[in-house]
Amino acid sequence: MSEQQHRGRWWRYAGLAFILMSALAALALVLSGQVGVDSLQGLLPRAGWRGYLSFIALVVVMQLLWLPRMWAHMIGGALFGVLGGAGLAMLGDTLSAVVCFGLARGSGSAWVLAALQKRRKAEAVRRLLAQRHPVVAMIVLRCLPMAHYTLVSYAAGLSGMTWRRFLLGNSLGLVPGSLVYGMVGAYAMAPSDPRFMVAVGAMVVALVVGTWLSRRVLRAT
Repeated sequence: MSEQQHRGRWWRYAGLAFILMSALAALALVLSGQVGVDSLQGLLPRAGWRGYLSFIALVVVMQLLWLPRMWAHMIGGALFGVLGGAGLAMLGDTLSAVVCFGLARGSGSAWVLAALQKRRKAEAVRRLLAQRHPVVAMIVLRCLPMAHYTLVSYAAGLSGMTWRRFLLGNSLGLVPGSLVYGMVGAYAMAPSDPRFMVAVGAMVVALVVGTWLSRRVLRAT
């Protein structure tokens, strides 16, 4: 492993540790009664635009560190509610996707290509995006858990698809998962709430069916 790869992996681990510790600390405060669920959900919104920008920046950093997208959306749901959290998380997702797509299309294409060479699904994803219907392929890739969010953004930049098609497919594909993950996060502190059970059930079904469909799509690519 090169020094650059080692440094990148270290930063991902450090980011993961920070986010996990922060989430555990917030959960401990809620469970101990020191902080109520309502006050936790109102913490960043009461901060105004600074709170919104802070959360969006967190989402972008999480994506660039290759952390699971669903975590950011669950955090958003817990802090801002279903629609507010989903909207802000989608904005952060889009910004990180634009950075990765632009880097892959521009002067960073050689670096991106080298970074994806050891990722098993990267070539299959790029072939899928390079077919006749790239917008449809982009929507499918965002809806199905067949490849990491950041990997798809990089592969889209290398595939040669236009900015317009990328942004359209990316935006449409983000909506279903964002709403489901946002619901899970919004009601996570009240596990007996029927809405939480419905959200978790929807997420489990989506992940199982999505994984199955992802394997079929990748085999056919």
